[in-house]
Amino acid sequence: MSNIIRPFVVLVLVAVALSVAAQTVPEARKRQKRQDRKTPPEAVMPIERPMIVDNGVGVDTLALGDRFSVRTNATDWLMLIPNAGVEFDIKNVNYSRYAIGINLRYNWQTDHTYNPGMVYNIAEARIDFRNYFRVKVVDNDERYWKFNRHKHIWDKVFSARHKKSKHPDAVFYRGAYLAFTKYSLMFGSEGRQGTAVSAGYQFGIVKPLYVFRNGHSVDLDLGVALGVTYTSYDKYRLDRESNCYPVTGKVSGQVLPMVNELRCALTYRFGKTPSTSKYRWRYDVDADYQYVCDTIHTAEVRHRIDVQTTDSIQSLIRKDFWAVYDSLLVVERASADSVNRVKVLEQKAKAASLKPKKASAAETSEKADGAEVKPTGEQAGDSGAGGSEQPSESKSGVTDARHEAEAVENASGGENVKEGER
Repeated sequence: MSNIIRPFVVLVLVAVALSVAAQTVPEARKRQKRQDRKTPPEAVMPIERPMIVDNGVGVDTLALGDRFSVRTNATDWLMLIPNAGVEFDIKNVNYSRYAIGINLRYNWQTDHTYNPGMVYNIAEARIDFRNYFRVKVVDNDERYWKFNRHKHIWDKVFSARHKKSKHPDAVFYRGAYLAFTKYSLMFGSEGRQGTAVSAGYQFGIVKPLYVFRNGHSVDLDLGVALGVTYTSYDKYRLDRESNCYPVTGKVSGQVLPMVNELRCALTYRFGKTPSTSKYRWRYDVDADYQYVCDTIHTAEVRHRIDVQTTDSIQSLIRKDFWAVYDSLLVVERASADSVNRVKVLEQKAKAASLKPKKASAAETSEKADGAEVKPTGEQAGDSGAGGSEQPSESKSGVTDARHEAEAVENASGGENVKEGER
């Protein structure tokens, strides 16, 4: 009997072993598949992917979730002021660099059995406007119009163009804020409670820290907000006997400089687009915009070259013209001087030729005068004897000599006058 049962038991054991083996192989495969499908550690643990800045060309459209982010300021938490903020990108493209945000801070009316001697109550709502930008590495070559450094002092203060980028993965921001604050503060014997309206300028830097597998990321936000505040408040003190704060005075319309916030915040960004893929220069992303800018720049360069060429040609023409004009003027002046010299020499020659005539005329007039006044016996006898025609002839000869001398003198005097005028 045992011999019959023993083979049967062996067969049963073999069948069970085969069935178990047949079930084990699929289960092992399924187990291996489940292990392969298990979430890798990168899906749970953050990895430092934002350190690589996106330099690709192309306009990316951001989803609604990619444009939202929340933040909280650790500095306010250290000052025992709970706070939170939300930010929203204005445009839905990756080259949009403008965002608007709302921040709330609240620490008011904590519970006490007796009114404390130190009061620290603050409630604030603030609206932020930010302009994000990245440092643009520029070249000193003036031919690259898009990458030239700013030269004016007022431009360098807010310039994003530098020779080197110390934080290539970071993004900077600047902007304005407007805040309404309600406060009640007392750190000594006298406290102040009132409201304030603040406005000013803010700037800072956003440093990417981690990005998760689902695309959400965490950034470090470091910045400061400076401005002025307009406040009105009541002065009060602590009355221990009545356990209240009686008002002791009022101040209204006071304007003060103020540091509104020292920011060391953590920003959590939703969506699949971290800060390294946003807030980019449109020239680097949009090919059409780059083409338009380059076309405009090329036209401006050509116009500048044409103007320079025209100016150089005009200056060359002016230079040649004035050179020729000056040479012709020199030649004309020299010829005029030579003509004047010839005329002067001719006048001198004429004057020299007239001198003997003047001398002979003068001698003739002197002789005529002598003959007229010199009486002789013969002339007296002749005059008594007879004729009256001889004296008239002598007088006419004297008159002719005088007229000739005066004509010579007038001719010489007129020539001298003309020579002087010349």
